[in-house]
Amino acid sequence: SFGTSTRTSTTNNSLSIINGIKLNAFFDTILNGVQNAGEINLNLGKFTYEINSDGIVHNITSSSGTHYLYESNPSTTYALSYVLDPAFTTYYALSTSTYPSVTVALGSGITTYNFPIVASTLFNDLSVSIIPSWWNAPRPGFTYNNTIKFTNHSNQTIPAGTVSFNCDSAISILSTSPTATTLTATNFTYDFVNLLPFESRYISVTMQVPVIPTVSLGQLVTNTVSIIPNIGDTTPLNNAGSMTQTIVGAYDPNDKMESHGEEILHSGFSSNDYLTYTIRFENTGTANAVNVRINDVLDAQ
Repeated sequence: SFGTSTRTSTTNNSLSIINGIKLNAFFDTILNGVQNAGEINLNLGKFTYEINSDGIVHNITSSSGTHYLYESNPSTTYALSYVLDPAFTTYYALSTSTYPSVTVALGSGITTYNFPIVASTLFNDLSVSIIPSWWNAPRPGFTYNNTIKFTNHSNQTIPAGTVSFNCDSAISILSTSPTATTLTATNFTYDFVNLLPFESRYISVTMQVPVIPTVSLGQLVTNTVSIIPNIGDTTPLNNAGSMTQTIVGAYDPNDKMESHGEEILHSGFSSNDYLTYTIRFENTGTANAVNVRINDVLDAQ
C-alpha cells in the first residue's frame, strides 16, 4: 500500500466572549485571602455553581485548581462555591467558601473569585518513589537511569530530610543529579532542606550494568529508596519504594561453515580453488543490537 499526504492549515480565531469568571482554589499560606507569589493551586475538592437560582447545581472538578466560566449576559446571576472532599476536611478549611450573587458586567473582562484553602491541623506526609526510564532499560554493558521523586504532601514545610537509595548488587551507581551528599557504588544519600507544602523534587541516578556473563538476559535487578523523617508521618507506607526491572539485550549465537563440508579431497583441490565460508549471526535477545561487529580470524595455514 502507498501512503498519502494531506496538507492542513490552521486558522486562529478570537473568542467573541471576553467577559467571565475565574474560579481559583489555592493554598493560602500567608492567610490574607489573596494568592501571592509561591502559593500554589490545589485540587482538594470541587467548584460548584448555580445560575439564576434555578436549582441545578453544576459540579466542576479541576486538576489545576482553576476553572473559567464565560458570560455575555450581564443579568445572569451565579452562586459560586467550593466544597472540600471529605478526605481533606480534617486537615484543611476554607476561609472563603461561597460567593452567593455574582454577575458579569459587559466589558469587565475576567474577574477572579478566590477560594483560599488554609491548614486547620498541621501534619507531616512525605512520599518517595522510583520512576524507570521509558527509553533506557538495563542492558549488559550499558548505563541506564532511574528517577527518584520525593514529595511533601503535607500542609507545612519539611525543614530537612534525607533520601536513601540502594541499587541491586548486580549493578553499580555511577552518578546522580543533583549531586548526592554521600555516594558509593551501591548506595547514596541525598539531604534536602525546606521542602514546601505539595512540592516535588527529583533525583536522576545513572547506573552501570556489567557485560554477559556477569549478568544474564532476563535477570531481575531491584533498586530501593526510602525517605526520612517519618516520625509522625500520617502515611508511613509511602516512605519507601522499590523498582524491579528485567535486564534486556541482544544475543547472537553465531556459526561459521565452509561450503565443502567436513572434508576436501586434496588431489582435487588446487591453488586456483577457494574456501568459501558462510558466517551466520542473528539476534535472539530481548532488545535491539546497538553495536554489531563481526570479527573473523583465519587459521594461520
